[in-house]
Parts: sequence; C-alpha cells; structure tokens
Amino acid sequence: MWDLPRKTQHGFTLIEMTVVLVILGMVTALAIPNLVNLYQSVERRTSFDAAFASFNSLGRAAHQQKGGFVLSAPEGRLETTDQAIALAFPENWRVELSGPVRFLSNGACLGGDIRIIEDQELLHQQSLEKPFCRLEATW
Repeated sequence: MWDLPRKTQHGFTLIEMTVVLVILGMVTALAIPNLVNLYQSVERRTSFDAAFASFNSLGRAAHQQKGGFVLSAPEGRLETTDQAIALAFPENWRVELSGPVRFLSNGACLGGDIRIIEDQELLHQQSLEKPFCRLEATW
C-alpha cells in the first residue's frame, strides 16, 4: 500500500570489506614468493651476462696487447698470466678448467673445457671451441 521511502545505502558493509581484505591477502601471499624468485633469476642472469662478456673479451684483450697469456683456475678462481686482465666472475662461483687455456697474441684460443659451479650446483658446462673459445648461454 504505502511505500515507505528507503534509505539509500552509502559505503560497504564490514563483511564486504573483510572479504576484500582476505582476497587481497591471499593474492599477496601467492605473488610475493614469485617476485622474489623473479628477482633472483634476473640477478643470476645479469651475473651470467657479465661473466660471459668478460670471458669472451679475453681473445680481444690478447690481440690488443699483442701478447698471449694463459688462463688457469687454481682453487676455483680464474687467473691469467697477464695481471692487467680482469675477469668479472662473482665471488661465490668456482670455475674448473680441463687444463690451462692458452690465448695467443692474434686473439685465438687453443680450446679446453670449462665448468662453472655455485654452491655445489653446476651452473654451466661447455667445451671451449678453437679458435675463439666463446662461452655461450644455454637458456
């Protein structure tokens, strides 16, 4: 009969707000670990890129200096007989070579095998092909 004027509802109820907060909490709980993994994978990829670029420039360095050198890995650290050449490998990486790798004054390399290890995990293994001995990413 008589229609009473209804009050219009402004805002949200406490239950609606609670449901939204629970949903946001669940999404956050799922997303944060993935963001951490993403950050770690980007950080590792950047380390790989820098290390590979450093290693791949050794032939050019030998050619520019017009002098060859030998690359060795005593105690898991890469070292050259020419102290002017620096390699950008992270401190927690251990490198194993099948034997000393010789770079000639023309920039050529005589080949060998390399293994890169981090915390007992093999990160990369490759045969260094003559004459350039380039490290290639496998991802």
